[in-house]
Amino acid sequence: YLTNNVPEKALELAKIVPFEPDQALYVLIYNACASVCTEEAIRYGEELFHRMPLKYHNDIIVMNSVLHMRMKCGYLTEAERLFSKLKRMDIITYGVMMNGYN
Repeated sequence: YLTNNVPEKALELAKIVPFEPDQALYVLIYNACASVCTEEAIRYGEELFHRMPLKYHNDIIVMNSVLHMRMKCGYLTEAERLFSKLKRMDIITYGVMMNGYN
């Protein structure tokens, strides 16, 4: 659905996944939230973030997706707070933040 520019459908499907997401699925869900960028999508993304297993809070790929969602949807303060807490960053992390200010 994301590839075909129907992120709303991707979010609908994400909400009924009967198992715990893995790294790839978290990234896809946060990207869908960023593409839709409604209050409901952001709320879902934030709820998912807060119940996500801690091992993914140390996964730079997943965290970059969370940053992207927050920056793209205008949640700059929340993105900055998360950015300041990251223990590990890469070039993508900095790019997401710079692009969000663009």
